[in-house]
Amino acid sequence: MEVSKTDTCTVNNDNYRISSKRVVNKSLPVQSVLNLKIDEFCHKHKKCLICDLNVNSLDLQYFVDIQREIKLSGLPNYQGCRIPVFSKLKIEFFRSMLVDYNDHILCDLLEFGFPIGYTAGDIVDIKKPRNHSGARDFPDFILKYLKKELEYKAVIGPLKVNPFIYSSLVLSPLNSVPKSTPGERRVILDLSFPSENCINAGIDKDIYLGESVNLTYPSVDDFVNLIKLKGRNCGIFKRDLKRAYRQIPIDPGDINFVGFHWKNHIFVDRVLSMGLRSSAHICQRVTSSVVYMMKQSGYSLLNYLDDFAGAEKSEDANVVFDLLGRLLDSCGLEESVEKASSPSTVMTFLGVKFDTSELTISVTTERVEEILLLVKTWLNLLVATVKQLQSLLGKLHFVSNCVRPGRLFVSRLLTWLRSLPDDKCDHIIPLYIRKDLFWWYHFLKSYNGVSMMALEDWSQPDEILETDATLSGCGVLEEGATLAFDAEVSTELIQLHGDWHSDAYKKYLEFTLEQKLQVSQMMSKSVSLLGY
Repeated sequence: MEVSKTDTCTVNNDNYRISSKRVVNKSLPVQSVLNLKIDEFCHKHKKCLICDLNVNSLDLQYFVDIQREIKLSGLPNYQGCRIPVFSKLKIEFFRSMLVDYNDHILCDLLEFGFPIGYTAGDIVDIKKPRNHSGARDFPDFILKYLKKELEYKAVIGPLKVNPFIYSSLVLSPLNSVPKSTPGERRVILDLSFPSENCINAGIDKDIYLGESVNLTYPSVDDFVNLIKLKGRNCGIFKRDLKRAYRQIPIDPGDINFVGFHWKNHIFVDRVLSMGLRSSAHICQRVTSSVVYMMKQSGYSLLNYLDDFAGAEKSEDANVVFDLLGRLLDSCGLEESVEKASSPSTVMTFLGVKFDTSELTISVTTERVEEILLLVKTWLNLLVATVKQLQSLLGKLHFVSNCVRPGRLFVSRLLTWLRSLPDDKCDHIIPLYIRKDLFWWYHFLKSYNGVSMMALEDWSQPDEILETDATLSGCGVLEEGATLAFDAEVSTELIQLHGDWHSDAYKKYLEFTLEQKLQVSQMMSKSVSLLGY
């Protein structure tokens, strides 16, 4: 059977209708046509909003030709055909600035497109996916998104059938989620659907192009260390890329894996998809090269995907901030100017508010309210799933970067999580977990904003103080020598209760709770509290 090629969806011909049954071109190895039932077509006498979006569209035949050529080569584009791909990135500038950079193939990947990393082979059993409710319930946002992406030449379409005769065209469902900006939504291509036969399942998260992937993001402590280098009252600043994923082109040989449909029209991504497993690693890889360029000029930055943050002495901060802006422009990376934060002593980065004047870190008010609402919801639950617990832990772990006493209670939640089977069942929430959640609910606001950034690094302590709390008495030890007890207390008893370097204390650890209480009562009769 001959597979028809079509140009755009303006074709009105029943010969291009795709049946709900699987159509396979048996003259080509492992080839198939998209299993997509189209209920209605665009007619000339009928206005189609989707077809009207097809302005300044890319040359479909060109992409069909180079996709076929790359597939037949059996190699990624950057290794085989080396056909430059369209993007606004200034490749020659990247090459001139990254001569000694340790990521030797980055410039080739920028010029010829990043392979998405899919290694599981051709998908031949694909059915029309239903878009998620986050897309279906917000059609105006999806239409706006498509218009914008077509104008940026980030997608190919609209189409009616699979134009890639040497490849299956895989469609994944669209979704959208709210952005932090009120009234805005982020459109996502769910490449993890269906779970047993999806694109993301065929992408190894630990290996990319034969090399180990070590994806690490900067932490709150990393930015604190940067502030410590510049000192109190230093200027902190940040810049943000616009549509960061969508500025980075993918290998044309892989575009058949990132298709989607809307209102019976087919589209194909030619840049990194929001929802692709390898997108974060690739984006971090690109922005890390910008950090390297700044470092070559003598300035340190942190990059978290599309965010760049830095700290400089107040007299230099504006100069470095402006330099970063010019560098992004020289790279051809489009900046989200409205999100830039010029040098100041107070700035929010990684969801944390840093104050270089007060030397404090705190969770933003909005995030505190979000966490309190979540904890309150949990306090009204009797049971929870592993997935719910993981979500709670992720948020509380983030907050504990600033609310450091909370780390103890995060640890106990982790202990409970490890004890649970990896299933979708409901699990009874233990009493001790409820008590820990009460702590978060009552003390989160009190402990937020009190964690200090210590500017001094302590290589060794001036003095060593060791304390030991009991149920009915207390004492203080300095370097193992007892300072807190009367001379009437026997040395053996003192060692038994307080000096954990002694053999007596090791024996004490083996005591039952009742025996330990007896020791505490004996100690309390003779111990006098020191006033430190």
